[in-house]
Amino acid sequence: MENQIERRRTRRYPVNKSVYAVLTPFFKVIGPIIDVSQNGLSFYYHILEDCKDCDLLSDNKQVDLSVVSNTGDFFLNGIQIKVVSDIEAGRYSENSQIQIKRCSLMFEKMGNNMQAELEALIQKLVE
Repeated sequence: MENQIERRRTRRYPVNKSVYAVLTPFFKVIGPIIDVSQNGLSFYYHILEDCKDCDLLSDNKQVDLSVVSNTGDFFLNGIQIKVVSDIEAGRYSENSQIQIKRCSLMFEKMGNNMQAELEALIQKLVE
């Protein structure tokens, strides 16, 4: 691991609260956020092997991100993103058809208002 190059330009903060990433418009991908930075985030989600709409690395998909807390005290909608990685992180059991995946996203085209809301989110999540 020593030789691995860190490509992230900003610090990632582990998320200490129950906040979820929802990829729209198809809403089949939803899961808890693992960590967040000024430039992106990562989260876990579950899919069935036969989910045709869940190929997040497909170039022709327009996918936006919403961030929502389970307490309803935070909601951020319409964040344009680019999927950086989408890898299998495990299964419930050896014969399970349900995959656990880890997806890493990079934020794109954020205006000043969205950037300010993101900064407020990061403060809320890491306190």
